[in-house]
Amino acid sequence: MTSNDDDFDFTVHDDDCPDDALDTEILGHYATVDDYLRAAVDTLVLPGGEWLLDCLDLGRLRDCLESYGLYRLRLHAGRVLRDRLHAQDSCD
Repeated sequence: MTSNDDDFDFTVHDDDCPDDALDTEILGHYATVDDYLRAAVDTLVLPGGEWLLDCLDLGRLRDCLESYGLYRLRLHAGRVLRDRLHAQDSCD
């Protein structure tokens, strides 16, 4: 899991951005993408319901988040990054 993110650099550098990404966002410092997903869902769970986190299929959750091909989650240099791969269609 992440430690105090105030101590970390959230600057996106050129080597953080792959050629196929429109832009890249740093989501935090985690050992794995699954650690990030678990921490993100943990904020939605009420106290006493933490056991539910052990029941999550994190691979399926990641597949769902990446299913439209708009975003990709990845680990780079101890940080979880989200690449935006395509422009999102407007609702005009």
